[in-house]
Amino acid sequence: MMVKIHESYLTWWTRVYQFNDDTILFMDQNLEQAKNMKLLLRMFEQLSGLKINFHKSEIFCFSEAKNHEHEYTVLFGCGMGPYPFIYLGIPMHFHKIRNSDWSVIEDRFKHKQSTWKAKHLSYDGRLFFWHGSSDKQKYCLAKWDIMCRPKDQGELGITNLNIKNKSLLSKWLFKLLNEDGVWQTIHRNKYLTSKCLSQVQIKLGDSHFWKGILKVGTKPLKDQFSSLYNIVNYTQKAVADVMIQMPPNITFRRALSGDKLTVWHKLVAKIANFHLSIGRDIFTWSLHRHSQFSV
Repeated sequence: MMVKIHESYLTWWTRVYQFNDDTILFMDQNLEQAKNMKLLLRMFEQLSGLKINFHKSEIFCFSEAKNHEHEYTVLFGCGMGPYPFIYLGIPMHFHKIRNSDWSVIEDRFKHKQSTWKAKHLSYDGRLFFWHGSSDKQKYCLAKWDIMCRPKDQGELGITNLNIKNKSLLSKWLFKLLNEDGVWQTIHRNKYLTSKCLSQVQIKLGDSHFWKGILKVGTKPLKDQFSSLYNIVNYTQKAVADVMIQMPPNITFRRALSGDKLTVWHKLVAKIANFHLSIGRDIFTWSLHRHSQFSV
């Protein structure tokens, strides 16, 4: 039996296959094991705060499991999936795929080829265009950052997945810093202990999720302004002692001049609008009127 779960992020089951936001679970025909699996999925929702969309999920039964299709659909709240079904653009079946099963894919390619002509695109929005006679043609490529510009600017509006991934990771970073919950407690105890986020470095064995969070986190000021930090007199001063006045209460081993003086002015301008108060530190998002992070 196979269960295709939509919009979940399971990584702890022995026979699990993940692609994008879908997860496929392979199980033997056993109603008791299926009940335990449903319980684990519900526990996963409670612990992670994520929601599995069972209405979009599907169950595929074969062999002996076909005799218990109704029990499985009632248990998981899913519909029965038809064969063959298309997954990531490829037809899937429990037996060998026939040539006729590929006809949908072939028709889709033929349709795209027939419509992909430069004359149907605006001049600025062409990914490439044909140039020259029929016996000698050239591709003229466009820059990727130009293609990612919005359509109202004359481009294709292609999503920049690198930026989108950083934005989504930043959402979890903001939740880790400002909210309390089960997953936050687990990660703080495992990776932070008594340190703050800026004091932690990526280590071998860290999860991909944690590595991603650290990569989108802002570097501490001592790393952003390392040329000044290397010549400061007292490196262990508390933030409250430094910010007691403006410009900051910082002294250096030698007078600042040239590039270091320029860097000092940048540092002062960067922290001039911060005001200390008694209580827990709060991380805010300046691009939202309520200071809440938005992807």
